[in-house]
Amino acid sequence: MKKVCVDARMLVHSGIGTYLKNILKHLKKAPIHWYVFIHPHQKGAYFDGMEVIPISTPIYSPIEQIDFARKIPPCDLFWSPHFNVPIFPISSKKRLTTIHDLFHLAYPKLLNRLERFYAGFLIKQAAYRSDQVITDSHFSKSELCKYTNIVADKIEVIPLAVDLDRFSPNKQNHQIREKFKIKKKFLLYVGNLKVHKNIQALLLAFDVLDKQGFSEVDLVCVGNSKDMKRLDDSYVKETLQHLKHRIHFVENVSDEELVSFYRTAELMIFPSLYEGFGLPPLEAMACGCPTICSYAASLPEVCKTATLYCNPYNYRHIAQLIEKVLVDADLKQQLIDKGLELARTLSWEVSAQKHLEKINQLIEI
Repeated sequence: MKKVCVDARMLVHSGIGTYLKNILKHLKKAPIHWYVFIHPHQKGAYFDGMEVIPISTPIYSPIEQIDFARKIPPCDLFWSPHFNVPIFPISSKKRLTTIHDLFHLAYPKLLNRLERFYAGFLIKQAAYRSDQVITDSHFSKSELCKYTNIVADKIEVIPLAVDLDRFSPNKQNHQIREKFKIKKKFLLYVGNLKVHKNIQALLLAFDVLDKQGFSEVDLVCVGNSKDMKRLDDSYVKETLQHLKHRIHFVENVSDEELVSFYRTAELMIFPSLYEGFGLPPLEAMACGCPTICSYAASLPEVCKTATLYCNPYNYRHIAQLIEKVLVDADLKQQLIDKGLELARTLSWEVSAQKHLEKINQLIEI
């Protein structure tokens, strides 16, 4: 039986964790001896039928490179679902790596000097040392070629998907508003609040709506609010201050609560400047929530005609589109219908099957 090692230590992370959980759920059914690296505290049915190898060394630490490479058993293929790959020789005949995006190379000024050096070094090592690289979109494929000089034939584009058993339309759950003390209907943003997510443009757009008299909706941002401390825009800080009773930052929500937020929101806005794929808009669509997305990076490729596109550098345009959806019931329903249709075309089972085909292809070479 063929042997494949998987680095699953980032299962607890939001984006890569979602990817890993859904791919592993289907991959483990294949007749392969799976070794899975996890942190000792990680648990879950994702690893049923797989041989678990615990490793406690911190991710992205220098000692990790030595400890991790030493623990990898002889195998036919080693798959890393992110760019943090072993840089020393390992006991694997082939290497497969997923690189989701090139944010660290595209926006180096948003990183400190150490992050810039280490991430840039690892991404280029991952591209160079891998026999094949998987990425989520054709946009990310072009970015890989641009920043690493990897040949295009070495890159396989496999889109992500949405778990339709979990993200599905249902009646609005107003209990979510009661639990988080949200008194009004609300607009929604989901994602981390780092600078490139462009949350500042959404806050300024919300301020424009407030000044135009749109006082019947609040704004809910599901993400880690500590990232807001990076903002140095005095206008944004002023907006946060005078609208603090209408802007809600929500952290550490459960899977069920996230779905309830999508189902209950009037509209989901995703003004990001850079995405390798962009799952939150598709999750919103699958729950029957209309969306507005930035016309940037991979988002037009991923969301196609199922969203309204905004200029992410023009907060007044974002405000105009929000107003347009709020007052036009027909447009809102069109976005809901198109979103549901698009979400149904994406399958984690299909995505996992394409991963397995690539694994088998590399093993047989």
